Amino acid sequence: ASKLIWEEDLEKSSEKYHIYGAWIAIIFDPVFGITDYFNIPHAFNQIMSLRIGVSIIAALALLAHRRKFINSKMLIFIPFLLISLQNAYTFSVIEVDDFTGHSLNYLALFIGAGMFVLWNWYYSLAIIVPSILASGYFFQMNHHLNMQEALINGGLLLLVVAIFMFLLIETRYRLTISVIKFKIA
Repeated sequence: ASKLIWEEDLEKSSEKYHIYGAWIAIIFDPVFGITDYFNIPHAFNQIMSLRIGVSIIAALALLAHRRKFINSKMLIFIPFLLISLQNAYTFSVIEVDDFTGHSLNYLALFIGAGMFVLWNWYYSLAIIVPSILASGYFFQMNHHLNMQEALINGGLLLLVVAIFMFLLIETRYRLTISVIKFKIA
């Protein structure tokens, strides 16, 4: 019974942050498309279509959450995964000169998640593993990029920040549970 109590409190504590995160995804994913216009004009329409699609799906997830069809973890998981896969796809269309800028855009996703997401470690893993696999797949499709340049120009930093995000979310999750259990006791 006490596990159920702290899990309910955890959902209440994390819900407002997950709602904020969903709204940020809905609004700012297309806004980040402005940089695509300047950095990858040849693929702007394609990437912007993806961004708008992700925002629409995130808005539908928000609606599903309001109607209690999905919990707040799924509310934030959906746009987080989709934006990460969208960013992975972008590796297939960028030039070497744009790799660092795109990696910094991708970093913003992981940093934002570290600030707003509160869930079990396996949700983070369910984002990171497909993101790494998709990034690798789309990266190898781009014949303008090579691994050495990618690692030097932000690829290694991107991987490290993903690991830091995982650790930050897990630490905040455990601390929040401890605080909730302390309040209940």
